[in-house]
Amino acid sequence: PRAERCLVLAGGLASLIGCGGSSEAPGAEDGSAKTGAESTPAPSGEADRRAARLRGDLAAWTEVGRRIESAGASSTTLEALGELLAASAPTDKWLELEGWALTRPFVEAYLAWNEPLGGEPAYRSLDFTDPEHAYHHVTRYARTLEENGVDFLLVVVPTRLHIYPDRMPGREGSDPFPGEGPGDVSFLRALVEAGVEVLDLWTPFCEARHGNAPEQDQPLHHDYDVHWTPRGVGLAADLIAERIRQYPWFEQGDHFPGEGMTLVRERKLWSYEGSTYPGYEPVEVVFDRVLGVDGEAARVKDRESPILVMGDSFVQYARREGASLLHLLLARLGHRLDVILAKGGRGIEWVTLDRRRDNLAGKRLVVWTVSASLFADHGLKDVPLFRD
Repeated sequence: PRAERCLVLAGGLASLIGCGGSSEAPGAEDGSAKTGAESTPAPSGEADRRAARLRGDLAAWTEVGRRIESAGASSTTLEALGELLAASAPTDKWLELEGWALTRPFVEAYLAWNEPLGGEPAYRSLDFTDPEHAYHHVTRYARTLEENGVDFLLVVVPTRLHIYPDRMPGREGSDPFPGEGPGDVSFLRALVEAGVEVLDLWTPFCEARHGNAPEQDQPLHHDYDVHWTPRGVGLAADLIAERIRQYPWFEQGDHFPGEGMTLVRERKLWSYEGSTYPGYEPVEVVFDRVLGVDGEAARVKDRESPILVMGDSFVQYARREGASLLHLLLARLGHRLDVILAKGGRGIEWVTLDRRRDNLAGKRLVVWTVSASLFADHGLKDVPLFRD
């Protein structure tokens, strides 16, 4: 229920996001909203700035959802995906289309999360009666971090079907394009309603989905690999860095080009080492490389950094080239980053973080960057993160 979603986190969010009623979280009888037993309210200035960020997020995701609904083409995409699955063998890991291919697990996750249920809730992505639903885990992560003075930013990477569904049969020629994935977008909006900061990549990715610069002429996603291209990584790095600069504690770091670090733009044929597509061939890309004095990829990791970036293969894409999201954030923020990568299972980075047993000492921000296809998998786990 929407009223329950509105009261998950502290900070007077119910009135802020238009849920109506009191702005207090459950148990806050003195006017200072609390979650947990004894959470400490943020200073009013910080709370106001956080509220402003959440208002912006809510407006962004509401508009994305409105545009997708107004386009009225989601059913065509779902029908085409259903036909694609039906025409394939259960053992087929890749589903072929004209000029590109999709992985079976992704198509199945997309259908599960975005097919209308024909009632309430509208999508499985909003069925919060399931105790293992990703919604519960993500809001608990955010609440735990907030209660302990650590900001949390969720960055969900839109996939090819969210940005290029007009490449599906029946969806050709649909510019200007609003984006796709009504269930995914509704889920992310629900997280914002619960007080989770969720950066909108849908809108800028849709606006930039066709490159028009000769030195950056590739699309935002590869045809025969699930990952984004260097242009997609660069766009995301710009947006994430811009958001991080909004936090009042942030100060520009001292690791920047010209001080033991150089930026090099390079066009080359490149093979993604993690691709599983059987006919994969090298593709031409344009890298913005962040290099150290030795000409190799700059050192980006620092366990003592106040910024922790966690994520899956999208975070480490092109790391050996010095062109990963981490490298581009280093060049934009001037800070090396603490990094935890998902290895061995979806959401495992949270388990890895908990195993550190350091109560996130010195951390000001956790940025969790994941593919939109993660949440339908129900692979997340609750972890305490902070201990006495």
